[in-house]
Amino acid sequence: MLTPIMKVEPLPSTFELFSLDKLTIYHFVFWSLILLLILYLVYNIKELQALRLKNKITLCFFAFAILSSFFIGSKYNPEGYWIRNDNINENYEKQSALNDGFTIEAYSMKLKLEDMVSNDCSMDIVINKSGLNKLDLSLYHTLKPLNIKVNGKEVKFSNKDDELTVLLAEKYKEGEKIKVSVKYTGIINTVDKQGMRRYFVNSHSLFLADYFPWYPKPEFMGNAKKYEIKVESNNGDIYSNLSEKNNIFEGEGKEIFFMKSNLISKHLYKGMEFIGNTEQIATDIQCEDFENTIKKDYNINNLKRLIVTPQRDKEYLLYNLYDDQVLFGQFDSQSVLQYRR
Repeated sequence: MLTPIMKVEPLPSTFELFSLDKLTIYHFVFWSLILLLILYLVYNIKELQALRLKNKITLCFFAFAILSSFFIGSKYNPEGYWIRNDNINENYEKQSALNDGFTIEAYSMKLKLEDMVSNDCSMDIVINKSGLNKLDLSLYHTLKPLNIKVNGKEVKFSNKDDELTVLLAEKYKEGEKIKVSVKYTGIINTVDKQGMRRYFVNSHSLFLADYFPWYPKPEFMGNAKKYEIKVESNNGDIYSNLSEKNNIFEGEGKEIFFMKSNLISKHLYKGMEFIGNTEQIATDIQCEDFENTIKKDYNINNLKRLIVTPQRDKEYLLYNLYDDQVLFGQFDSQSVLQYRR
C-alpha cells in the first residue's frame, strides 16, 4: 500500500496494461485522501490553529478514511510464491509412491472467480491403504476452509501454511470410495521472486495453473482426473484446457488451467489455436514464429493449442500436463519463448 500507486507493464507480456484489482483501487483512494488532507491543511492553516469543532470533525474523517483504506487494501497485497520441491515432476508421474494413501478420481466445483475467490469443491476419493486416518492435501494459505464434509458428515481439519489435513472419523478399507467436500474462500494474488505477477484472480483477469494449490490437491496428481466446474458470476471469456459450455467446464486430465483478460484473444493458424495477448498473436507471421520456436527449441509437435501466459520464469518444467496443449511465458527482457508445461 505504501509503494507507488500504479505499475505499467510492457503490453506484450502481461494481461493488463493497468492493474484493475482491489489493491489498486484502495491504493488510489489511500493516496488521494492523503493528498486531499495535505491540501486541506495548507489552505486552512490559520483556522486549524483554533482547532474548531468543524476542523476536528474534518480531521477525524480524513484519519478514519485513510486508516480504513490502508487496512482494507492491505488484505490484497501480493505474496511471493515459488515451488520449493526440487522434484515436482514426481507428483505428476503415473507410477509414484506418493499415491500410497489415497487417489482422487474426480473433482466437482462451484467456483466464483472474483476479487474474493470462493469454491464449493467436491472430490471422489479412493482409499489405497486400510486404516487411513487422515487426508493430507495442499491448499494455498490465503484460502480459508469454512467447513469440510466426508460422505455428508462434517469432520475436523487443520490447516497450516499451504497444508490442509482432513481427519477421518471412520476407518475405511482399501478400495473403498468416499466423497469429500471442502468449502473455502480467500484472495489469490501472488508474485514470483522478481516481483512479477504469477498466479492471481481479480474481477478483470486471472491466471491459475500448474502445481499452484488453488484447489485442494494431494501430493500425487499423476492420474487422469475428471473435472466438472461451474464458474459463477463470470464477466468475461475464460480459457481453459477443459471444454466449456454455458460457463460449465468439463474434461479429464492431470491438471487444469484457467486464464482470462480483456487483452487476450485467439488466432487460428494452420489448424492450431493460438491464445494470448492480441499484440502477440495478431498475424499469421507472429503465430508462425511462435510455432517454429516451440518446434525447433523444444522438439514439440502435434499440438492443438499454444497459450501465452503471464509466467516469467522457467523454474520447473512439468511435462504432459495438458493433453495436446502447451503453456509458455515470455521474459520482459528477452524475445525468446520460455516453455512451460
